[in-house]
Amino acid sequence: MDVLTIQQLKELSHDRQEWCLSLFMPAHRAGPEVEQDRIRFKNLLTAAEEKLSGLGWKNREIASFLKPAMDIQRQSDFWQNQSDGLAVFLGTDELHTFRLPIRFKEFVLISKRFHLKPVLPVFMQSLDFKILALSQNEVKLFDCTTFNIEKHDLAARIPNYAETMQFDQFIKQTQFHTGTSRGEGGERSGMFFGHDPKDDEKNHLLNWFHKLTDTLSAYLRDDRAPIILAGVKSLLPLFEQANHSLPIIKEGIVGNPEEENPQQLHKSGVAILEKKLMNEIATEKNRYFDLSTKQMITSDIDTIVKSAYHGRMEVLFYAPDFYLWGKYDPLDDKIEQHEQHQAGDDDLIDVAAVTTVLRGGKVYQMPVEEIPDQRSLAAILRY
Repeated sequence: MDVLTIQQLKELSHDRQEWCLSLFMPAHRAGPEVEQDRIRFKNLLTAAEEKLSGLGWKNREIASFLKPAMDIQRQSDFWQNQSDGLAVFLGTDELHTFRLPIRFKEFVLISKRFHLKPVLPVFMQSLDFKILALSQNEVKLFDCTTFNIEKHDLAARIPNYAETMQFDQFIKQTQFHTGTSRGEGGERSGMFFGHDPKDDEKNHLLNWFHKLTDTLSAYLRDDRAPIILAGVKSLLPLFEQANHSLPIIKEGIVGNPEEENPQQLHKSGVAILEKKLMNEIATEKNRYFDLSTKQMITSDIDTIVKSAYHGRMEVLFYAPDFYLWGKYDPLDDKIEQHEQHQAGDDDLIDVAAVTTVLRGGKVYQMPVEEIPDQRSLAAILRY
């Protein structure tokens, strides 16, 4: 998976003055679909050829322009290392590829600026996250996207709790007086990770969690993807208390992670992030309607594009599958709209959304029926 930064978005957003290609497609990480992805990519390049031919380009000009992308199509290693979606931006003397955790729809556009709306979810929500599963026998760390989960190999870095803290004898003693039920073999079952710990146990666990957070912080370094904790209820607040550097999400996956497979953990993690995003969106929708009498909202594309460019846009709701074709000249602050796509047109919703992100505003994509006033876009202005 590649990282798309706000600085890269800014550089990609500049008007190229020359024709450039924006291409999006879904991708797969493994399996027979990988080879199908190469075929899909080749077909999309064929569509790009047809669009360039429609602009009057000669065959040799088309072949020369598309050669860097054609070279990618032939690289087996490139296709064996994909994420959930592939974005390709090709211009004169420049090629940018991003393997991102977004299941893109197939899309090809020839314009004089790159079409960037499909990648904006990277800046809207945490599409990549981690799950840290805490149990007595093993600490597991998973890399997740909306569609995938992969386990880190931490065995050599993080021994289990009992080995590291050398509390085997302590555990046996505490098992005697916790009042836990006896197992089938007549021995009392362990209780560290299943019941509310006593004061001594809490101190030992806090010490362990301090060591764990230090180890994970060094291991993850600059990776700031949000982390969802998974563990029994008594452990999660203790870990949060010990944590001083990891980006932990407050809501965790409660239960014994040893009893759940990675797919179950992943499903629970995605649900937590979606709930967090939905709550945020609901708050902003309520603000939209609260501000309806104060001339602080709009669904007019002219006002939205100009407000975005001048830094007045605070929140933009838009439908990702809607396009408003035309051109915006920031020097004259004038907008030209067309009912149908014409050569050289930009998607004005794309212009507004990308500019809003670059000016520090928030953008949320959703179906039209979920947008305030059920328009293709709606906005809250700063002033």
